[in-house]
Amino acid sequence: MAQQEHRDALPKGTVLRGRYRIEGILGAGGYAITYLANHTGLNQKVAIKEYLPDQCAVREADHATVRPRVDAADEYAHGLKRFAEEARTLAKFKHPGIVPVTDIFEENDTAYMVMEYVEGESLQQRLAREGTLDEPAFRAIFEPILEALDEVHDHGILHRDIKPDNIYLRADGAPVLLDFGNSREDIGPKAQSLTVALTPGYAPSEQYSSRGKQGPWTDIYSLGATMYAAITGISPPEAPDRALDDGYVRAGKTGKGIETRFSAALLEAIDQALAVRPGDRPQCIEDLQDLFAGRTGGPRTILPASLEARGDASATSSPAKRRGPAQATLAGPRWRRLAIAASVVIVLAAGGAFAWMKVQRVEAERIAAEAQKASLLAAERARAEAERRREAARFERAADLAEQRAAEAARREAWIREQREKDEQRRKSEERRQGPRNKPPRCRDVGGYEAYMKRTGKVCML
Repeated sequence: MAQQEHRDALPKGTVLRGRYRIEGILGAGGYAITYLANHTGLNQKVAIKEYLPDQCAVREADHATVRPRVDAADEYAHGLKRFAEEARTLAKFKHPGIVPVTDIFEENDTAYMVMEYVEGESLQQRLAREGTLDEPAFRAIFEPILEALDEVHDHGILHRDIKPDNIYLRADGAPVLLDFGNSREDIGPKAQSLTVALTPGYAPSEQYSSRGKQGPWTDIYSLGATMYAAITGISPPEAPDRALDDGYVRAGKTGKGIETRFSAALLEAIDQALAVRPGDRPQCIEDLQDLFAGRTGGPRTILPASLEARGDASATSSPAKRRGPAQATLAGPRWRRLAIAASVVIVLAAGGAFAWMKVQRVEAERIAAEAQKASLLAAERARAEAERRREAARFERAADLAEQRAAEAARREAWIREQREKDEQRRKSEERRQGPRNKPPRCRDVGGYEAYMKRTGKVCML
């Protein structure tokens, strides 16, 4: 259903590429606006996403053309290229759980992606209305999403932004995975140098750093967080917080009778998907599907972040294995026991310090990125204000020039009228001075009375 108007949206009734008529807005984000449109040739509803990043572009006064902001042309062009990549990514998929792209074109100095229009609601909207899901409804939604995400990964692509807002439920309840704006063809070695793009609460720790190694396990964490929200009604703690002090509450321990409403295998699968360390999560969708079905040999142990950061391998080893070597070592001389104890303390302290430093570095990078973003936004606003003032000054100069030209035209018109009046006055003065041109001559002018009488046969006026 179309939403309210957006200040930079195309006006209702706008026709794109001669056949797509805009009927309303479906949604708007930081880099694009999605419209509900009608294919006039097929009389069919479609969804059209327009590339319009609000931080580096504006709509022109013609209500159609998109123009990069001052000094943002390179950023705009890079985003436009990514937008086209997203369209090509979606065009690869032929799966009922992924909305297909049917067309992409450039117009108004930007790009448009045409997709199938899906009627229904997002998972976030359903959870806001119902609170949580039961297991049959949960599996009806997430099992098809697992299959769709498996196909995405088979193409070597990561979604990187799975959350309840990006899972849409058709009118018949069938789920689809939306918004591949953060996706990349980067499963493999290239995954170590990705741009940071995340949603707090749904993004794993590796997405908080541009150097984090990402792979299918990255999407598995985000999917696990979405599942956690679907059965508990809350999202998990943010990954950086968990790395310092893991306050994660296992899915089966969150109350509301969850441990009786859901199978143990399903709850364990969610917990393993939400492991802080990437290596402790299922490494592919098939592994996660096996966990859901209870086909694995046993659950993995999820360590608190503090133990993970220290690399305390003894926490996962069996009691017998931990006890034997420790007893043999401690049976030696006192100095050896003290040396071992000191070494353990040093290792634990070093591990804790390393974890703390890593978290601080991640937090510092995040704060620096936010500060840079705020600075760029402030600079852009200042440039926009300066440009607005220049435009106002140009309009004022144009108005002054028009006023001067009007005054000049009025002066010229007055001068012309004045010249005409003067000419008329001179003519009348000349006529008064010369008298009538046909006035009969006096007798003395023609040689006297007799001569005049002979020549004209008239009586002399003297």
